[in-house]
Amino acid sequence: MKNRKQAVAIALSEAGASTQESPKTNRKNLRRTKSKERHGRTAQAQKEGKAAQDRTLHGGETKAELYEEAKKQDVAGRSKMSKAELARAVKH
Repeated sequence: MKNRKQAVAIALSEAGASTQESPKTNRKNLRRTKSKERHGRTAQAQKEGKAAQDRTLHGGETKAELYEEAKKQDVAGRSKMSKAELARAVKH
């Protein structure tokens, strides 16, 4: 993007927070953006590639599942761990 103001305007529009659009259009834009994010059709997802999308969308356990496994293994400090930390603790 060459122009910073233009980049900000596009971001606001996609986030449904533009002051130049009607509330109805903002809601529509926000719904479209959230749908793209859910389905991995964002520019960032395309840049990262299919393998990264598959890891994100289909791979791994949920945080709750990791927490339960950490509980079984009696991992200390599990309640304050992030999902990534729980995954590392459970795998080792």
